[in-house]
Amino acid sequence: ICFWFLSQMNAKIRGVVGVVYGSTARCSGFRGKCEGIICRSWLLYLGPAEERSPEQTAVQGSVVTVGHCDYTRDADISIPYGQTMLGGDNLSFPAAPNRSCFASWVVSKYKPQQTRAAFYQRLKKHIPIEVYGRWNRKPLPDKKLLPTISNCLFYLSFENSEKKDYISEKLWRNAFQAGAVPVVLGPNKATYEAVTPPHSFIHVADFNSPADLATYLKVLSADRQAYEKYLEWHNTYRIKTYSDWRERLCQICVRYPSLPARKVYHDLDSWLTRSLYFNI
Repeated sequence: ICFWFLSQMNAKIRGVVGVVYGSTARCSGFRGKCEGIICRSWLLYLGPAEERSPEQTAVQGSVVTVGHCDYTRDADISIPYGQTMLGGDNLSFPAAPNRSCFASWVVSKYKPQQTRAAFYQRLKKHIPIEVYGRWNRKPLPDKKLLPTISNCLFYLSFENSEKKDYISEKLWRNAFQAGAVPVVLGPNKATYEAVTPPHSFIHVADFNSPADLATYLKVLSADRQAYEKYLEWHNTYRIKTYSDWRERLCQICVRYPSLPARKVYHDLDSWLTRSLYFNI
């Protein structure tokens, strides 16, 4: 099986179209690196949400594959960044009164035009937020990431995209595995509720403004019992993260035998726009 990647890093591969399962089409899309290799089946792989744009993934005509894989729940092969599983995680975190940080955010790819950037700029006027990452030249090495966040009451799990189903390690690892209560900005609330433990996050869409959200966080931080209800899920659920791409892509081996012999995207451009760029 060969992969047809649609992402910013692999934009040159957009020219590989119309490959039929079972044919002897030759791969010529990787700048000649695999020129002449016979590919008998193709799987459309969609890169991370922040690497996609309508311009980067525009394709003319039909595309024939055996399906597509990405992080969306309705993908032929779904490979999310994390998953909720039954069974307590036995993780230990600092008690709420012992946490010296109110809220934190780790961000490297900061862009002023992003929704999360505008929301942060308004929110920081009302509550203290410790910011780490390459953006403000305070990177956190892996071994210090979770211990630093676990010292905070809240973590801003702000996605750099609000595309359908896009929930990254910003929630699964940074917040959940650190034991901070995540404040999420990304897909709609229903999407988070479908994949996360019950009563485990705070969605920005529940508030009329960043100021209203800040008021709620302040009240919550002062009520230890109410705050710790957001952490009770750790007793009955645990989080599985898929940070290693090799592990995520192994799902293809499991699902491949059940894929259709061929799947035709008559208008891939429209399908991408309808299925991936909007929260529906």
